[in-house]
Amino acid sequence: MASVAGQSPSPTGSDDLQRRYDALAKAGGGTLRLPAGIIRTALIMHSRTVHLSGEGRNATILVPIDSQLPVLRQSYSTARWDAVTISDLTIQGMGSGTALDYGDSEEDRFNGRTILRNVRFVGFEVCIRRPTGNIGLYLEDCQFDAADYHVWGKSFRGADGSIMHNGVLSARRCHFQEAVKAVLYVDSTVAGSGQIVFDECTFENNPGFVFVFARFESRDGVPGISVRSCWNEANGTGGTASELQLAGKRRKPVFLFADHVALIEFMDTPPGSMVLVGDTTVITRSCALDLLNVVEAHSAANITHYDARIFGDKAVAGLTRSLANGNQKNFGPTGAIFRLPHRVGIILPRISEAHAVGVCDRPMIVDGKRRMVTRSVDDAILPGVTVSQQLDLAAGDAGYVGMIAVPGPTYVAWTFTYRKIAGGDVEFVVAGRAGISTLIKLNMVDWTTIGGIAFIDQQLDQLGLLLRSTNAASVRIGGYQLICFPTRAAATEMLNDGLFRGRSVKYG
Repeated sequence: MASVAGQSPSPTGSDDLQRRYDALAKAGGGTLRLPAGIIRTALIMHSRTVHLSGEGRNATILVPIDSQLPVLRQSYSTARWDAVTISDLTIQGMGSGTALDYGDSEEDRFNGRTILRNVRFVGFEVCIRRPTGNIGLYLEDCQFDAADYHVWGKSFRGADGSIMHNGVLSARRCHFQEAVKAVLYVDSTVAGSGQIVFDECTFENNPGFVFVFARFESRDGVPGISVRSCWNEANGTGGTASELQLAGKRRKPVFLFADHVALIEFMDTPPGSMVLVGDTTVITRSCALDLLNVVEAHSAANITHYDARIFGDKAVAGLTRSLANGNQKNFGPTGAIFRLPHRVGIILPRISEAHAVGVCDRPMIVDGKRRMVTRSVDDAILPGVTVSQQLDLAAGDAGYVGMIAVPGPTYVAWTFTYRKIAGGDVEFVVAGRAGISTLIKLNMVDWTTIGGIAFIDQQLDQLGLLLRSTNAASVRIGGYQLICFPTRAAATEMLNDGLFRGRSVKYG
């Protein structure tokens, strides 16, 4: 369980809170003003006409009167959408129990529709517990500190067929830290799940998972999960102490665990490590991808990036449909590698800068430790081309496909289309006198296009697409481009336009 530093609070407020609450509800409702100080309570909130407001976060502090009871118990048993507001206070525990609970009975599935504004949670096993669906949770400018779970919830399915999903959750400008198990845990297996939005939130220093979607059934037209303009730093660091049983096995914490989730969108947010089970779809838009690491992904899972940004050297998991920025660093092996859409057409523009391109429609020489010659095979990927080139590498072979002299300073954009046929690992890097991309293994058996951009700040007498193999291996090459551009914008456009800029090259 989460631990809380400091001394036990010394309550100064009396526990007449329930009496005052009941009287206000009987009188027709209103806002129950809570004074500054520490109030011991296990308040049952049963009226949607009564709201709570303190004197400010860390001024009005609610603490458990009994560690076995939640500090606040929602008990409305009505599905009306007139949300109850709780604002300007702190709910503080001593490392166990629940701060805000919605109840486990069938009638409790209608609880929910709560607005929490400027509320701090600290020192509980679960800060907010939604065990029976309890849709409609709105968090605004809230602070979540030490707890096992900041928000925990699951859907409800009754014996009579009644259901309630666990979606409709919105968090704006909230700060989440020190979650031992998970910031958000959702297990929603009934239809209708959706509309979970995190906007301008900060996730940092959480040993556990940030997002756990043990299941999230959102395939009936309901919007999925959106994470917008949020910050992700130092999360998922807890190791075995933060493990959870998910999808049949114990799993160490990651930024995102998702099991059969129709759509999760990240916008202007740096996503971290992920485990994607089943036909889960993740889309990123205008995100920095330096922290992205796909620990595990089912073959049915899908990751797509739009306007991708990255500032380091890595192979970016998923399909990158457009780049906003390939690499801000200068010289050295810092270039990211993206998997790109296949080229949809071939154009023949005037290329004034250094270039090496090939449509791979005839045998070509690959120079390296020994001179190798490819062979044509009836297996093509570029439009209008009927063959590709198969390169058969012996153990220890290394050779360049395409080679240019770089005038520098310049921006180099490149693409390379391949498929692995047989044999051992084949390593790939854009290199010459110096490497400008990270190193990856060409292990995709279906046609795959990779590419990237790098800034080179000095002249190079040689630069090419280097393939090397420790053991015998065969790959097919469907096309390549290595082109220098005077501006980053021009190089980025070349990768994003989906076209192959064909030019004749010399073949052996």
